[in-house]
Amino acid sequence: KLPSGMIIQWGSIVFNGLPNAALSSGSDIQVYFPIVFPNNCFVINVNGTNDTGNEGIESSHSYYNKTKSGFVHHAIRLQGGGAGGTEQGAVNWIAIGY
Repeated sequence: KLPSGMIIQWGSIVFNGLPNAALSSGSDIQVYFPIVFPNNCFVINVNGTNDTGNEGIESSHSYYNKTKSGFVHHAIRLQGGGAGGTEQGAVNWIAIGY
């Protein structure tokens, strides 16, 4: 927490087993901030750090339902092929609010 009242928080998400089909419904993970923002979370950024599936990097990451206490991370597979449920990896996130 900064003297101005601004709060910066970050973390990582591990995801396992995205569906096989390209552009399928994907996978959602509820993320809770370590500290609830007292007033508002005004920005979140999510970035894929690595895919450890057997086909290399082929997923996209976003979020929705941003609140003062967290958000829902959404991962979707961009390419099909290979065995279903093998796409795995991690995502880093950062959130800023006050």
